[in-house]
Formats: sequence, C-alpha cells, structure tokens
Amino acid sequence: MSGLDPSTAHVRIIAKGYQHLKTGEFELRGGEITDLGVLELEKGVTLGITVVTGDQGVLVSNAGIKVRDQDGTNEPTISEEGAQTDEYGTCTVEGIARGTAYIAVSHKDYTDKTFQVEILETDAQDVTLKVRKPASFSGTVVSAADGLPAVGASIVLHKMIRESTWFTSFDDPQAKTDRLGEFSIEKVPVGRYRVEVTCEGFADYSTEVAVDYGTGPQTFRLSKGGTLIVSVRNKAGDPMQAYEVNARGHRIGSGEGRTDENGECVIPNLMAGTFNVSVSRSRENSIARKSEVEVFDGKTSRVDFVVNPSYSVSGKVIRDGKPARGLRVLLTLRSFEGESFPGAGGPISEAVVETGADGRFRFQHIEQGRYDLDVEELSPGKHERFHSRIIEVEDHDQDISIVLSSTSISGTVRDARGDPVAGAEITLYKSEPLEQGTLSFDGKNESYRTFRWGVKSDDEGKYILANLDGGKYKLRAFRDGFIAAFLDVEKGKDDNIEDADILMQAAVRVTGKITTSDGAAPENTSFWIDLASESVSREWPRRIRSSADIQVDKDGGYVFQQLPRGEYALTLRADGYLSQSVQVDLSADVVENVDFFLQKAATLRVTVRTSLGDPVSGASIVLQPLGKQGIRQRETEAIGAVSFDEMPPGPCKARVTKSGFKEKLFELTIGSEDTEIEVVLEEEGD
Repeated sequence: MSGLDPSTAHVRIIAKGYQHLKTGEFELRGGEITDLGVLELEKGVTLGITVVTGDQGVLVSNAGIKVRDQDGTNEPTISEEGAQTDEYGTCTVEGIARGTAYIAVSHKDYTDKTFQVEILETDAQDVTLKVRKPASFSGTVVSAADGLPAVGASIVLHKMIRESTWFTSFDDPQAKTDRLGEFSIEKVPVGRYRVEVTCEGFADYSTEVAVDYGTGPQTFRLSKGGTLIVSVRNKAGDPMQAYEVNARGHRIGSGEGRTDENGECVIPNLMAGTFNVSVSRSRENSIARKSEVEVFDGKTSRVDFVVNPSYSVSGKVIRDGKPARGLRVLLTLRSFEGESFPGAGGPISEAVVETGADGRFRFQHIEQGRYDLDVEELSPGKHERFHSRIIEVEDHDQDISIVLSSTSISGTVRDARGDPVAGAEITLYKSEPLEQGTLSFDGKNESYRTFRWGVKSDDEGKYILANLDGGKYKLRAFRDGFIAAFLDVEKGKDDNIEDADILMQAAVRVTGKITTSDGAAPENTSFWIDLASESVSREWPRRIRSSADIQVDKDGGYVFQQLPRGEYALTLRADGYLSQSVQVDLSADVVENVDFFLQKAATLRVTVRTSLGDPVSGASIVLQPLGKQGIRQRETEAIGAVSFDEMPPGPCKARVTKSGFKEKLFELTIGSEDTEIEVVLEEEGD
C-alpha cells in the first residue's frame, strides 16, 4: 500500500461475502505499509430480506435497505446508497456478521424503521420486515381567552413509550402554525404521542394524543398561564441584583431571567404545575440555590431565596508532572447549615468546570458548606474519576493543589476453569465516609459511590485502572452470560496492585418461547426480576429487583443468561401486551421451556366534560378491574382527557371525581381493542 500520509493508519479489509476485517494500527514508512502479515477473513451470513406491509402483507418494492452490526463497525458492502428491494419486495445482503444486526428500511410512502435482528450461526438466513404507512396530524392553535389564532406556535410530537413516558429526539415530527393558527404534520407514524405546544406570550401546553389514519383536526387552546416572582436577598435583607434565575417545569415549560435592582425577577406565562427554581450568581462555575414552587393559571406565585456570603475555590491539577488540561472538576454539596445532603441533593446544586492549558480551575460564589471535589475525565462509553476529596468552604477563598497518582490496580478476569474472560466491563466504586447521623444500607458508617466505569478486559482477560489514589475500593465485573462478580481492594497511596484477579461464574442459561394472542412478534421485551428465595450465591446482592432487556427471534424464541442459581419471579413485559409472571427454579446450568403467552393489551381513553361540553382538567379517574388485583388512577390533562395503557380485558368499575362536581360511578367492559369513552360531570347544586 502506498500514497498514504506518513504517520500511522488503520486498515480495513473488505471482500464480498466476508465480514469486514479491521486490523490494528500500522506505522507508515515513506507513505507505505509493506507487510500486513497473514489475515484470515471469516465468511459472513447471506441474509435474504423481504419487506411487506404490516396490515395486509403486501410486498414493498424499491425499499431502501441498510445494515450495520451492534458496534457500527461492520457494514456489509452493498453500495454507498445501500440495497433496494426488487419488484417482489426482496433483496439479498452478503457478509453479515453473526450476532445482533440493525436493518434500516426506508421508503417514500412508508414510515422509516430500524429493525433489530439476531443473525444466527448459519450460512444463510431469511427475515421478513413489516412496515406501515404513516398518518398525518393537523389542527389549529388559538388563544383560550378570545379564540384568536396563535401565530407562529410550535407543535412537536414525542413518541409515547408507555403510560406517562415518552421519548424525545431531534427528528421528532413538528410544525409551526400559519397566520390562521393552522398546522399540518405529514408522515407521522401511527401511535400515541405527547404533543407539546409553545408560543410566545402564552404558557407552554402539553397533552397526550393518539395518531391514526382516521385522526381528525385537533384544536389546542393556549392560556396566559401563571406568573412567578423570584426574590433574592442576603441575610441582612439587602436585595441581590443580577442573579441568574431559571424555572423548569416537572413535565413541560421553562422560564429564565435576572434579578433587578430590587432583587426580584418576574417570569410570566408559565404553564400551571410544579417548577424547580434555581438562582446563581453566574451561569458558569457557580453553585446554584434550588427550591420548588407551584404555579397556578391566572395567579402569581412567589419564592424567596436568602443567600450567604460566598467565596472562590480554585486550584491546579498535575498529572505525570505536567499541568493536566481538559479534565472535569466537580464541586458537589455534602452538608449545608448543619444538614446532610449526600450526592447532588439539597438546596444547592453541583458545579462543573474544566481545567485550562495551565491545569488550573476556578469556582466562584461558593457558599459556606462541606463539599465533594472530584477530578474526572469523560470519553464515549467511559467515565474515569482520578481524584476525590472533601473540602470545607468557610470564611475565605481557597487555592488547592491536586497531584494525580501514577499508581494503578490491575489484574485478570477469569472463569471457573481459569480461562480468561474477554470483554468484561469493570466498574470501580470507592468507599467514603457518610455525613454524621447517616448510615449505609448495611449499618456501617461508610458508603461506596461509582468512581470509574467503561473499562473492559482485553482478549487475555487483563484490565488496568490507572491514576488511582489510595483508599478502599470495590470492583464489579459484568459480562453477558456470567454472574456479576465483586472484589474488595484496599490500596495505599503509592501502591501498585497487580494481582487484583476477578473470578466470574457462568450464569444459568434460560431458554423459552414467547407467543402472543394476536400472533405478532413482541417488541421492546424485558424481564422484571424478583428474588423469590435466599438460595443465591454470596456474590449476588441480597435483594434482587431489577430489569433486563431480552432479545426475541422471529419465531418468538429467546435466550436469557444473567442470573445465578436460585428461585425467581420473572415478569415478562412487552409494549402493547399485558405483563405475565412465572415462578422459576434455576437450579441447573440450563433451564429450558420457560414459555410465555402474552395477551394483547388495550388502551382506554377517557374524556371528561361538563354538561355544557367543556373539558374538565384535573378530574381524578380511578379504575378497579373486577376479579383482579390492582387499582389504576390518573388525572385528566388540560383537554379533559387521559389514557390508561395495558388494561386487562373484562369488566371494570370506574369512579370520576372533581372538586365542584358530583361524583360519577359506573361500570364498563374493556375489550381487546382500544376503547374511547366520554364522561359528563354535573356541577354540584344542579
């Protein structure tokens, strides 16, 4: 190879039908690589892809196909534009790496979608991918006071994951209203969304909507909202001018400003709800005071802050005898005015700065208190903390010199047979004293907090954790197929510990099949794990209660290998289906036929109105399925509606209440399909 820039280069070998081979870093001499050595290419899987519509199974031609592996490093060579399905809706892609693959399907008439597919240990594999036509979402935004159009309002749709939970991304469907207050969003995937409407001069607005092919135009009425007054004074009662004020709603809505000569900041047009309010002397390298306040429509709320004298905390970080540039330095409150606030809690937030070219950092306007001072470095997939200390901010400025240690902890991760375990992720926790009057879960006056994560063992199972101070540490090793393993290490300030070997035990292999009442493949499946007995190895936490994603193949089969031997309650969850729980006894290395049958769940949408047809917001709806345990309770949104996901089929009792209205009691039957009902409340005294 010649014609390369004289330095170093990474080399990737590409051959049709084979997985890409990415070699290591080579030194270039005279712009040439003279010897790559002997390279072995592994034959990839030939994948036959068929794209059909999800509703009628019609073949989709001219669909764009792109494939990548889990790490994004192995993209089969099918042309820069990707592949396209032919007139029969099919295409073939060669050289797919075995394991998890992501297949992106795009078409001008259908919703773009990325599918996660498990590539099996075979030479050829066929998959069928289902796409759907998008819907549209349109409507009008007006003022609630006079009905005039809200011009230039922004409408954004966030995809709902489950009840009260939604996902936000940069490419969420959105639009702005025209001079008539109208908007239209095309190519919206069918589903449930959280819609957010913002417009200058109005309070932010948010509610849930269902988008389908028959969804008609919507009307959103914006109110002026409430007003928040924030006051900042010192202990002598003097107003504090030019303090930065930020108010952020729990669900939606925000506002900001600065205090004036009277020490006050007025923020208008806030959506009714709970807001977190913070004040700070400056936006950067400063600690902020925090408080919580309730804002109401058409009313003025107030929150008062009293600040103490403040000082600066500065210093210099040295690594390997040189100023350390570009490291993050964190200052986090531990105790304040006699009260303890472990972590970033309490009335004061944390502050973050970065060291400059001279290794120096500076925090300003720091009130008296006890703080954690941490030095760390962040990179993609890795978080390394090098230094941690507790400092007291009293009645003077401080300048601190920090010299990072050059010592380390290293070792090898092995399995029960003594073989190295490659790719085990090492998380490091460091012991630290708790504030007076608090105890950790095991009754000791110490706790462990995450100090470093993202380090992985190499092909020989070796790992190294560099630049560590002295102290008590706990190491955790994790990898799919193994039980998480722990190791306690106590290190002196100048010690290099080279024999911190970690032994990992293989986890029980659980297999089974998942079928659904409608025959569709479940998506976003996960296990909720509960420990059902104390018969679990000492290496595992005494109380297990966690969630873990599982991968399901096209036939509903799954393999789950993360638990030690013991008895568990496994609850399977999947979007759009009712959860199912089973008791399992994992007393063997392999436990087969742990099968699940998922019943299709329905969504119940309830709209509450007055006898005049006006929506009733804040109405409490309580649902009690007959013959089943569990009560569901939610309050209606601003448009008087609310949705209940994953409702079990069958009869259900309902109770609707709202101050100023008569209570409404009734029964309804939930079917297998989504249901919408309307409830009319009568005002008291009618």
